[in-house]
Amino acid sequence: MKKIGCLFVSLILISVNSGGQDKMGVRVGMTSEQNLQALTDPSLYSTISGFDDRYQGVRGSPRMLDTLLPSTVKLKGEPELFEVKIDIDVVRNTMLFVLSSSGDLLEVASSWIEELIIHDGERDLLFRTTDGLKFDRELRGNRFYQVLYEGPHLFIKIPDRDFLEASFTGLYNPDKRYDEYVPNDKYYLMGSDSILHRVQLNRKSLSRLFPSWSKQINSVFRENSEDPEQQVIRLLEEVQ
Repeated sequence: MKKIGCLFVSLILISVNSGGQDKMGVRVGMTSEQNLQALTDPSLYSTISGFDDRYQGVRGSPRMLDTLLPSTVKLKGEPELFEVKIDIDVVRNTMLFVLSSSGDLLEVASSWIEELIIHDGERDLLFRTTDGLKFDRELRGNRFYQVLYEGPHLFIKIPDRDFLEASFTGLYNPDKRYDEYVPNDKYYLMGSDSILHRVQLNRKSLSRLFPSWSKQINSVFRENSEDPEQQVIRLLEEVQ
């Protein structure tokens, strides 16, 4: 495992054209700092300005953690694992990190990431991307997902945020003077058809996907008695 100082030697340079599409080229012999910068889009966020004096700004964040945590990162096509402090922007589908030489907050598109392990002090959180997986409904881009249970019936969580706009200028609009990012995480279970199906963490939703598991679901999945994620994990451990 290497520290961030020897990261990303001879990687593909990303640049963003006026249409927002990535173009690729190769730069050989770059320093580690240059390679980090080569994988980033420096224009992370545009400034949001209010539309009258009553506007109170933005609450919440598109970031999953709102902090940078020590993590192990594996890039696609790279044999090495790298250690860096990161966060995930769940709206833009990017990995965020700080460039050590300048302190700038930069991002790497999810398409370059094979796996992330975030070390939050109590446990390791394993993340991959949805590239190559089949879902019961189309997703918005190549999304990061957390592996909750790995097996024939893969159980994952896709962290997400809904953006709710302020609404206070019209006569009958609610007096909501701020924009807001609201958590809206989504859960998926892989069915016998090798497709990931979106589920709610309750007996009704699980029984609809796996009708033959009704007995085990009723036995294991006791709503409001413990963390629903852990209940689903216990169910999968029992049936697999």
